[in-house]
Amino acid sequence: RTRYISTELGMRQRLFVGVLTSKSTLNTLGVAVNRTLAHRLERLVYFTGTRGRKVPHGMTVVTHSDERPIWNMYQTVRYLLDHYVNDFDWFFLVQDDTYTEAHRINRLVAHLSIDTHLYLGRPEEFIGGDTEGRYCYGGFGYLLSRSLLLLLQQHLESCRNDILSARPDEWLGRCIIDYTGVNCVEEHEGLHYHYFELGKNADPERETDLRFQSAFTVHPVLDPLQMYRLHKYFAQVELERTYQEIQQLQMEIQNASSLSADGDHIATWPIGIPPPFQPKTRFEVLRWDYFTEEQVYACVDGSPKCELHGADLADVADVVATAMEELNRKYQPVLHVRKQQLVNGYRRFD
Repeated sequence: RTRYISTELGMRQRLFVGVLTSKSTLNTLGVAVNRTLAHRLERLVYFTGTRGRKVPHGMTVVTHSDERPIWNMYQTVRYLLDHYVNDFDWFFLVQDDTYTEAHRINRLVAHLSIDTHLYLGRPEEFIGGDTEGRYCYGGFGYLLSRSLLLLLQQHLESCRNDILSARPDEWLGRCIIDYTGVNCVEEHEGLHYHYFELGKNADPERETDLRFQSAFTVHPVLDPLQMYRLHKYFAQVELERTYQEIQQLQMEIQNASSLSADGDHIATWPIGIPPPFQPKTRFEVLRWDYFTEEQVYACVDGSPKCELHGADLADVADVVATAMEELNRKYQPVLHVRKQQLVNGYRRFD
Protein backbone atom coordinates (compact mmCIF):
# COMPACT_ATOMS: atom_id res chain seq x y z
CA ARG A 1 0.00 0.00 0.00
CA THR A 2 2.13 2.81 -1.33
CA ARG A 3 -0.13 5.51 0.05
CA TYR A 4 0.45 4.43 3.66
CA ILE A 5 4.09 3.33 3.44
CA SER A 6 5.46 6.35 5.35
CA THR A 7 2.94 5.83 8.18
CA GLU A 8 3.56 2.09 8.45
CA LEU A 9 7.34 2.55 8.49
CA GLY A 10 7.20 5.46 10.95
CA MET A 11 8.72 7.91 8.47
CA ARG A 12 8.23 11.59 9.29
CA GLN A 13 8.85 14.86 7.50
CA ARG A 14 11.44 17.22 8.90
CA LEU A 15 9.82 20.59 9.67
CA PHE A 16 6.35 21.99 10.35
CA VAL A 17 5.92 25.77 10.52
CA GLY A 18 2.97 27.41 12.23
CA VAL A 19 2.32 31.15 11.86
CA LEU A 20 0.38 32.91 14.62
CA THR A 21 -1.77 35.56 12.98
CA SER A 22 -5.01 37.46 13.61
CA LYS A 23 -8.12 38.62 11.79
CA SER A 24 -6.69 42.12 11.30
CA THR A 25 -3.35 40.99 9.83
CA LEU A 26 -4.20 37.76 8.01
CA ASN A 27 -4.83 39.51 4.68
CA THR A 28 -1.79 41.79 4.95
CA LEU A 29 1.20 40.47 6.89
CA GLY A 30 -0.16 36.92 6.71
CA VAL A 31 -0.24 37.03 2.90
CA ALA A 32 3.27 38.54 2.82
CA VAL A 33 4.59 35.72 5.01
CA ASN A 34 2.92 33.18 2.73
CA ARG A 35 4.46 34.65 -0.42
CA THR A 36 7.96 34.65 1.05
CA LEU A 37 7.83 31.36 2.94
CA ALA A 38 5.28 28.83 1.66
CA HIS A 39 7.18 27.63 -1.44
CA ARG A 40 10.23 26.71 0.64
CA LEU A 41 8.57 24.57 3.32
CA GLU A 42 7.04 21.13 3.58
CA ARG A 43 4.07 22.36 5.62
CA LEU A 44 2.90 25.86 6.56
CA VAL A 45 -0.29 26.48 8.58
CA TYR A 46 -1.75 29.74 9.92
CA PHE A 47 -3.46 29.88 13.32
CA THR A 48 -5.88 32.65 14.23
CA GLY A 49 -8.60 33.36 16.76
CA THR A 50 -11.15 34.61 14.23
CA ARG A 51 -11.04 35.52 10.55
CA GLY A 52 -13.11 37.06 7.81
CA ARG A 53 -15.41 35.06 5.56
CA LYS A 54 -12.87 34.87 2.74
CA VAL A 55 -9.55 33.09 3.28
CA PRO A 56 -6.58 34.28 1.17
CA HIS A 57 -5.87 31.95 -1.74
CA GLY A 58 -3.31 29.22 -1.20
CA MET A 59 -3.21 29.46 2.61
CA THR A 60 -4.16 26.80 5.16
CA VAL A 61 -5.86 28.67 8.02
CA VAL A 62 -6.98 27.10 11.31
CA THR A 63 -9.48 29.20 13.28
CA HIS A 64 -9.92 28.75 17.04
CA SER A 65 -13.07 30.95 17.24
CA ASP A 66 -11.74 32.98 20.16
CA GLU A 67 -9.48 36.04 20.33
CA ARG A 68 -8.00 35.34 23.78
CA PRO A 69 -4.22 35.00 23.23
CA ILE A 70 -3.62 32.29 25.85
CA TRP A 71 -6.56 30.23 24.63
CA ASN A 72 -5.29 30.50 21.06
CA MET A 73 -1.83 29.28 22.08
CA TYR A 74 -3.34 26.37 23.99
CA GLN A 75 -5.54 25.46 21.01
CA THR A 76 -2.58 25.75 18.63
CA VAL A 77 -0.42 23.35 20.65
CA ARG A 78 -3.40 21.01 21.04
CA TYR A 79 -3.96 21.10 17.28
CA LEU A 80 -0.31 20.22 16.61
CA LEU A 81 -0.55 17.26 18.98
CA ASP A 82 -3.82 16.03 17.47
CA HIS A 83 -2.96 16.40 13.79
CA TYR A 84 0.78 16.69 13.11
CA VAL A 85 2.86 15.25 15.96
CA ASN A 86 3.18 11.88 14.19
CA ASP A 87 4.11 13.45 10.85
CA PHE A 88 6.93 15.87 11.71
CA ASP A 89 10.13 15.87 13.78
CA TRP A 90 10.32 19.62 14.43
CA PHE A 91 7.75 22.37 14.99
CA PHE A 92 8.57 26.03 14.44
CA LEU A 93 6.10 28.65 15.69
CA VAL A 94 6.45 32.27 14.63
CA GLN A 95 4.35 35.45 14.52
CA ASP A 96 3.18 37.03 11.27
CA ASP A 97 5.16 40.22 11.99
CA THR A 98 8.43 38.26 11.73
CA TYR A 99 10.47 37.54 8.62
CA THR A 100 11.75 33.96 8.54
CA GLU A 101 14.66 32.80 6.38
CA ALA A 102 13.40 29.33 5.45
CA HIS A 103 16.68 27.94 4.08
CA ARG A 104 18.48 28.62 7.36
CA ILE A 105 15.75 27.11 9.53
CA ASN A 106 15.78 24.00 7.33
CA ARG A 107 19.56 23.73 7.54
CA LEU A 108 19.37 24.12 11.33
CA VAL A 109 16.90 21.27 11.90
CA ALA A 110 18.83 19.07 9.48
CA HIS A 111 21.71 19.08 11.99
CA LEU A 112 19.63 18.44 15.12
CA SER A 113 18.93 15.07 16.71
CA ILE A 114 15.21 14.23 16.61
CA ASP A 115 15.34 12.58 20.06
CA THR A 116 16.35 15.79 21.85
CA HIS A 117 13.95 17.58 24.21
CA LEU A 118 14.69 20.99 22.72
CA TYR A 119 13.10 24.42 23.18
CA LEU A 120 15.18 26.74 20.98
CA GLY A 121 14.78 30.49 20.44
CA ARG A 122 15.66 33.79 22.11
CA PRO A 123 15.63 33.27 25.90
CA GLU A 124 13.68 35.84 27.91
CA GLU A 125 13.30 36.38 31.65
CA PHE A 126 9.81 35.90 33.07
CA ILE A 127 7.95 39.05 34.07
CA GLY A 128 8.25 39.50 37.84
CA GLY A 129 11.10 37.03 38.11
CA ASP A 130 9.14 34.54 40.29
CA THR A 131 9.53 31.61 37.91
CA GLU A 132 12.97 30.10 37.50
CA GLY A 133 14.25 29.49 34.00
CA ARG A 134 13.61 31.38 30.78
CA TYR A 135 11.01 31.17 28.02
CA CYS A 136 11.43 31.76 24.28
CA TYR A 137 10.25 35.18 23.14
CA GLY A 138 7.58 34.72 20.47
CA GLY A 139 8.64 37.64 18.29
CA PHE A 140 11.73 35.81 17.04
CA GLY A 141 10.05 32.43 16.71
CA TYR A 142 10.97 29.23 18.55
CA LEU A 143 11.65 25.62 17.67
CA LEU A 144 10.05 22.71 19.53
CA SER A 145 11.10 19.11 19.12
CA ARG A 146 8.51 16.38 18.63
CA SER A 147 9.78 14.56 21.70
CA LEU A 148 9.23 17.69 23.82
CA LEU A 149 5.65 18.09 22.58
CA LEU A 150 4.91 14.45 23.37
CA LEU A 151 6.32 14.98 26.85
CA LEU A 152 4.06 18.03 27.27
CA GLN A 153 0.94 16.35 25.90
CA GLN A 154 -0.37 14.87 29.15
CA HIS A 155 0.14 18.15 31.04
CA LEU A 156 -1.49 20.55 28.58
CA GLU A 157 -4.85 20.63 30.38
CA SER A 158 -3.12 21.38 33.68
CA CYS A 159 -1.24 24.25 32.04
CA ARG A 160 -4.48 25.73 30.76
CA ASN A 161 -6.15 25.58 34.17
CA ASP A 162 -3.26 26.41 36.51
CA ILE A 163 -0.95 28.87 34.73
CA LEU A 164 -1.87 32.54 34.54
CA SER A 165 -0.01 34.79 32.12
CA ALA A 166 -0.65 37.84 29.96
CA ARG A 167 1.52 36.68 27.05
CA PRO A 168 1.02 33.45 25.07
CA ASP A 169 4.75 32.83 24.60
CA GLU A 170 5.33 33.28 28.34
CA TRP A 171 2.42 30.95 29.14
CA LEU A 172 3.87 28.25 26.89
CA GLY A 173 7.30 28.76 28.45
CA ARG A 174 5.92 28.34 31.98
CA CYS A 175 4.08 25.22 30.88
CA ILE A 176 7.19 23.65 29.35
CA ILE A 177 9.45 24.53 32.29
CA ASP A 178 6.99 23.51 35.03
CA TYR A 179 6.09 20.12 33.56
CA THR A 180 9.16 19.07 31.56
CA GLY A 181 12.00 21.01 33.17
CA VAL A 182 13.25 22.16 29.74
CA ASN A 183 14.40 25.79 29.47
CA CYS A 184 14.60 27.95 26.37
CA VAL A 185 18.13 28.03 24.93
CA GLU A 186 19.65 29.80 21.94
CA GLU A 187 22.51 27.34 21.47
CA HIS A 188 22.53 23.55 21.32
CA GLU A 189 25.55 21.37 20.60
CA GLY A 190 27.36 24.21 18.89
CA LEU A 191 24.36 25.23 16.77
CA HIS A 192 23.17 28.79 17.40
CA TYR A 193 19.73 30.29 16.85
CA HIS A 194 20.41 33.66 15.21
CA TYR A 195 17.87 36.49 15.33
CA PHE A 196 17.82 40.24 14.81
CA GLU A 197 15.67 43.03 16.18
CA LEU A 198 14.88 45.44 13.37
CA GLY A 199 14.95 49.18 14.01
CA LYS A 200 11.94 51.36 13.28
CA ASN A 201 13.29 52.97 10.09
CA ALA A 202 15.83 50.29 9.17
CA ASP A 203 16.79 49.73 5.53
CA PRO A 204 17.71 46.06 4.88
CA GLU A 205 20.05 46.97 2.03
CA ARG A 206 22.04 49.33 4.26
CA GLU A 207 22.12 47.22 7.41
CA THR A 208 25.73 46.29 8.21
CA ASP A 209 25.26 44.46 11.52
CA LEU A 210 26.68 40.93 11.20
CA ARG A 211 23.83 39.61 13.37
CA PHE A 212 21.38 40.79 10.72
CA GLN A 213 23.27 39.09 7.91
CA SER A 214 23.26 35.74 9.72
CA ALA A 215 19.73 35.95 11.18
CA PHE A 216 17.18 33.14 10.93
CA THR A 217 14.39 35.55 11.87
CA VAL A 218 13.97 39.34 11.83
CA HIS A 219 11.42 41.13 14.02
CA PRO A 220 9.38 43.32 14.09
CA VAL A 221 8.17 43.74 10.50
CA LEU A 222 5.75 46.66 10.30
CA ASP A 223 4.10 46.13 6.91
CA PRO A 224 4.08 43.81 3.85
CA LEU A 225 6.41 46.09 1.86
CA GLN A 226 9.10 45.76 4.52
CA MET A 227 8.57 41.97 4.49
CA TYR A 228 9.19 41.86 0.72
CA ARG A 229 12.28 44.08 1.02
CA LEU A 230 13.71 41.74 3.65
CA HIS A 231 12.94 38.77 1.43
CA LYS A 232 14.72 40.41 -1.51
CA TYR A 233 17.82 41.02 0.60
CA PHE A 234 18.03 37.52 2.05
CA ALA A 235 17.27 35.92 -1.34
CA GLN A 236 20.24 37.80 -2.80
CA VAL A 237 22.43 36.62 0.09
CA GLU A 238 21.38 33.00 -0.45
CA LEU A 239 21.92 33.32 -4.21
CA GLU A 240 25.44 34.62 -3.67
CA ARG A 241 26.13 31.77 -1.25
CA THR A 242 24.92 29.30 -3.88
CA TYR A 243 27.23 30.79 -6.52
CA GLN A 244 30.15 30.47 -4.11
CA GLU A 245 29.29 26.82 -3.47
CA ILE A 246 29.17 26.19 -7.23
CA GLN A 247 32.61 27.76 -7.68
CA GLN A 248 33.98 25.67 -4.81
CA LEU A 249 32.56 22.48 -6.32
CA GLN A 250 34.00 23.35 -9.73
CA MET A 251 37.44 23.80 -8.17
CA GLU A 252 37.14 20.45 -6.39
CA ILE A 253 36.10 18.71 -9.63
CA GLN A 254 39.00 20.27 -11.49
CA ASN A 255 41.50 19.31 -8.77
CA ALA A 256 40.16 15.75 -8.61
CA SER A 257 40.25 15.32 -12.41
CA SER A 258 43.99 16.06 -12.47
CA LEU A 259 44.54 12.90 -10.42
CA SER A 260 42.73 10.65 -12.92
CA ALA A 261 44.41 8.52 -15.59
CA ASP A 262 43.53 11.00 -18.35
CA GLY A 263 44.55 14.02 -16.31
CA ASP A 264 42.86 17.37 -16.90
CA HIS A 265 41.46 16.16 -20.23
CA ILE A 266 38.70 14.29 -18.42
CA ALA A 267 37.23 17.54 -17.04
CA THR A 268 34.44 18.87 -19.25
CA TRP A 269 33.55 22.50 -19.81
CA PRO A 270 31.56 24.00 -18.22
CA ILE A 271 32.87 22.12 -15.20
CA GLY A 272 30.25 19.93 -13.59
CA ILE A 273 28.10 19.70 -16.75
CA PRO A 274 27.88 16.27 -18.45
CA PRO A 275 30.05 16.01 -21.60
CA PRO A 276 28.47 16.52 -25.04
CA PHE A 277 26.79 13.64 -26.84
CA GLN A 278 29.20 11.47 -28.81
CA PRO A 279 27.60 10.05 -31.99
CA LYS A 280 28.34 6.42 -32.86
CA THR A 281 27.34 6.74 -36.54
CA ARG A 282 26.90 9.56 -39.03
CA PHE A 283 23.13 9.32 -38.57
CA GLU A 284 23.47 10.36 -34.93
CA VAL A 285 25.45 13.52 -35.62
CA LEU A 286 23.64 16.51 -34.14
CA ARG A 287 22.92 19.36 -36.54
CA TRP A 288 24.40 22.82 -36.05
CA ASP A 289 22.03 25.72 -36.78
CA TYR A 290 23.43 29.00 -38.09
CA PHE A 291 21.90 32.15 -36.58
CA THR A 292 22.33 35.89 -36.32
CA GLU A 293 21.01 38.30 -33.71
CA GLU A 294 17.59 38.36 -35.33
CA GLN A 295 17.27 35.29 -37.57
CA VAL A 296 17.93 31.56 -37.59
CA TYR A 297 18.68 29.58 -40.76
CA ALA A 298 16.84 26.39 -39.82
CA CYS A 299 13.12 26.48 -39.11
CA VAL A 300 10.63 24.02 -37.67
CA ASP A 301 8.41 24.24 -40.75
CA GLY A 302 11.32 23.51 -43.08
CA SER A 303 11.82 27.11 -44.26
CA PRO A 304 15.45 28.08 -44.89
CA LYS A 305 15.23 31.24 -42.78
CA CYS A 306 12.90 32.64 -40.12
CA GLU A 307 12.83 35.32 -37.44
CA LEU A 308 14.05 34.64 -33.92
CA HIS A 309 11.29 35.25 -31.39
CA GLY A 310 10.16 34.34 -27.91
CA ALA A 311 12.46 32.07 -25.93
CA ASP A 312 14.90 31.67 -28.85
CA LEU A 313 15.43 35.43 -29.11
CA ALA A 314 15.77 35.78 -25.33
CA ASP A 315 18.24 32.87 -25.28
CA VAL A 316 20.56 34.50 -27.82
CA ALA A 317 20.40 37.85 -25.99
CA ASP A 318 21.16 36.14 -22.67
CA VAL A 319 24.19 34.29 -24.08
CA VAL A 320 25.61 37.50 -25.57
CA ALA A 321 25.04 39.45 -22.34
CA THR A 322 26.66 36.68 -20.26
CA ALA A 323 29.67 36.58 -22.61
CA MET A 324 30.14 40.35 -22.32
CA GLU A 325 29.87 40.21 -18.54
CA GLU A 326 32.41 37.38 -18.29
CA LEU A 327 34.90 39.09 -20.62
CA ASN A 328 34.72 42.36 -18.70
CA ARG A 329 35.03 40.56 -15.37
CA LYS A 330 38.12 38.74 -16.60
CA TYR A 331 39.99 41.58 -18.31
CA GLN A 332 39.02 44.76 -16.43
CA PRO A 333 40.52 47.27 -15.82
CA VAL A 334 42.96 46.58 -18.67
CA LEU A 335 40.23 46.07 -21.24
CA HIS A 336 36.55 46.96 -21.41
CA VAL A 337 34.44 45.15 -24.01
CA ARG A 338 31.20 46.62 -25.33
CA LYS A 339 28.88 44.83 -27.74
CA GLN A 340 28.40 46.39 -31.14
CA GLN A 341 26.73 43.63 -33.11
CA LEU A 342 26.47 39.85 -33.14
CA VAL A 343 27.69 38.79 -36.60
CA ASN A 344 26.70 35.13 -36.41
CA GLY A 345 26.76 32.00 -34.34
CA TYR A 346 26.01 28.30 -34.34
CA ARG A 347 23.89 26.32 -31.94
CA ARG A 348 22.79 22.75 -31.43
CA PHE A 349 20.63 20.98 -28.87
CA ASP A 350 22.52 18.26 -27.05
